[in-house]
Amino acid sequence: MGKLANRLVKGMKSVGRLPEIAQCLKKCGSPVSVILGYLQLAKPPRQVVYKTKYRLDLQDWADLTTAWVVFLGSEYRIFPSDRTIVDFGANIGAFAILAADENTQATIVCVEPFPANFDRLNATIAQNQLGDRVRTRACALAGSDRIVSFDSSTDIPSHSRKIADEGPPVDNVTRIQAYSLESFMRMEGLETIDFLKMDIEGAEYEALLGAGPDTLKKVKRIGLEYHRDGHESLTEHLQKSGFAITYHPKKGRSGVIEYTRQA
Repeated sequence: MGKLANRLVKGMKSVGRLPEIAQCLKKCGSPVSVILGYLQLAKPPRQVVYKTKYRLDLQDWADLTTAWVVFLGSEYRIFPSDRTIVDFGANIGAFAILAADENTQATIVCVEPFPANFDRLNATIAQNQLGDRVRTRACALAGSDRIVSFDSSTDIPSHSRKIADEGPPVDNVTRIQAYSLESFMRMEGLETIDFLKMDIEGAEYEALLGAGPDTLKKVKRIGLEYHRDGHESLTEHLQKSGFAITYHPKKGRSGVIEYTRQA
């Protein structure tokens, strides 16, 4: 009874997810198994089928939550004018699938630093035959070009991998090449970015606060997840470069926010 009660409590806490559950019923194959898995009322399925044509393989509940918030959470908006989309923190490829579905004319650049995630990202792109529209890059985004360290402990969920804080060394470290936004755009030959999606577990502050006006003026719209410290410093910096908040679907000290550069 204790285990059942715990599951029921978790289900009750998710009552605010009813609009997303409705979307799941419309957009996902085998929606009941997806819903029960997300609410932790059953084991998560091994795969999410999105709009009958895209498949995302899952290893655990953390993967399912990633798929859920991207496919059903309406956190990021894709427009017909978004012909160049860059996805920093691509993880296992859920947003790549969403972007490819929402805009069939877009070129998508997916950036994922952690090797195991990067392998799964490439598998997702191959499985869904998106290689002609999506290119992948194995590097990190930071405020400067340098080598950064990731904690590679096996108990960290795939979507929570981040640049390790400065401090005592940890036992399991993976070192990754990081680039500034300016350097990355130059390497990729990107004159402009129509939509910049960013979910990089706290490194958004360093990456954006370190990006100057000449770089930011090449970006039309930014959709990002901010962590821990709120969005005030990011908003102030981006407003100085001509951006305004145009969408804020998830608010709080951590949340999701969209900025659009004003004409």
